[in-house]
Amino acid sequence: MTEQMAQSNLLAHLLTQVRASPLFGFVYDALPLDMLGDRVQTLSQQFPPRLRMTLAQGMPEATEEDLTVLMSAIVPKVMLFCALLALEEPDMDRLCASTLGFALMYWADQQLDGGDLAMWAAVTAWGYAATDRPTLRTTASQARLATLDTIDTLVRQISLPDDAPWLLDQPFRQFFFHAQAFQNLCDRYARFDADSFWSRYSRAVAIHTVGSIQLPGTIAMIHALYRRRDPTLPSLAVLFADRQIMPVLQTIGNVALRIFDDVGDQTKDQATGTLNVFTHPHPTLLRHLCALADIPVGPERDVLCTAWQQGDTATVVDTFTTRLHTRIMDATTHVPASYQWLLTLTQRFLAGGYVNRIGDVALQSRTVE
Repeated sequence: MTEQMAQSNLLAHLLTQVRASPLFGFVYDALPLDMLGDRVQTLSQQFPPRLRMTLAQGMPEATEEDLTVLMSAIVPKVMLFCALLALEEPDMDRLCASTLGFALMYWADQQLDGGDLAMWAAVTAWGYAATDRPTLRTTASQARLATLDTIDTLVRQISLPDDAPWLLDQPFRQFFFHAQAFQNLCDRYARFDADSFWSRYSRAVAIHTVGSIQLPGTIAMIHALYRRRDPTLPSLAVLFADRQIMPVLQTIGNVALRIFDDVGDQTKDQATGTLNVFTHPHPTLLRHLCALADIPVGPERDVLCTAWQQGDTATVVDTFTTRLHTRIMDATTHVPASYQWLLTLTQRFLAGGYVNRIGDVALQSRTVE
């Protein structure tokens, strides 16, 4: 089977999984499967070649095989979810730009997890104003920074001028901040006695592993893409000030997506020394995660944490799926009509986010769990 055929088969399987998701998969039911597939195939003609060229520029030391392995982990999920989230977007250049922006975050995260010091230096420098940046001394770090600098261009291509600063902060700056802080904690874990580490850092681990999900910023990026075409939609300043939907995304939404992501990446995370909420279910960490998800102290939390520590991943995933579904549905009864579009985007994304239970290792090996 050729690489293109394998990718096509995987995309078809992921598409089926999204439609079957118990977390708002129904939002795709009214859309013919062939139409969804055609949308993905149209984007696939433009996005993968552009991403491969971008990665080659950012990793001049990478072999063709290195790039192929990296592409196999990034392309299927990122391309599928962006194509499905932005179903009504007719401008494929702008859709490709938004997809590439998400891919660059994923790429940076992968490299940070793998201990890429050049990426670490580049992400650190990217957080500074251009005139205040530290000097990068290696070709690899300079190449990675030059690639990250394209994020600014991508953001301005897909959004209106008043939305662009919000996107540069959320998801991008906030994602990089939390990703680096979390990686620091993973490195520190290897040097500490486990009980001492969790006593000192369990709250920080919870904050940064959840903060790196950036669900509100992700939804905002697709919303900005639509607002570029329809300026009557609420601005990102208005959306981020919302007190009905955004708090749900920032709390139970971010935590649930971390749960879905970590359940599929346990093997990969163990290999890289990355703290995972399933392979490191320390009681104090679970307590902080539940607090971030607005799960109150009581019998329900006790049952959830017991199942978590016993390795009952199905109960954990089902609990967060049910709670998130309930919170989103409750929010739909309190938001103005102008926010219904935000809810639609949220439901679309969460249907795809649930499918993150399929881990990166499965994607790279061209298999599906």
